[in-house]
Formats: sequence, structure tokens, C-alpha cells
Amino acid sequence: TVRKDLVYNVDLIKNQLAEQACCRAEDVPFEEVLEFARNLSLIDMSDNPSGQYLDFLDDDGSDLYVSFTRN
Repeated sequence: TVRKDLVYNVDLIKNQLAEQACCRAEDVPFEEVLEFARNLSLIDMSDNPSGQYLDFLDDDGSDLYVSFTRN
């Protein structure tokens, strides 16, 4: 089993998505942030895209942790 823990900054992702959508960062739904982070982790683990995610935010909501495991 391989496990990779990745950390993404929520504000940076929101700013990037807001720029692409021409909206304010605070208007970006968290679901889009989560999807963006999951897609980044899929790219990082592209040698075997099947696996399981465990996502969680830190206490102040600024960092999104994506733990990806595969056999």
C-alpha cells in the first residue's frame, strides 16, 4: 500500500478558481476547492489513479489535507 499526504492552501486555490471564473474568492464554493485539490492529487498519483481519499481541513480552515492511498 502506498500513501501520500498532500497539503493545499485553501486561499490560494480559491483565488485561482475565482480568477478563472471572474468572481470573488469568497464566492467560490468549498466543493470546487475540494474537487480542485483532488484533481491535483490525481495528477500527482497518475501512475495508478485508483485509490481512496481522506480529506480534512485544519482547525482554522486555511489548509486542506488530502491523503491518498492505493494498493
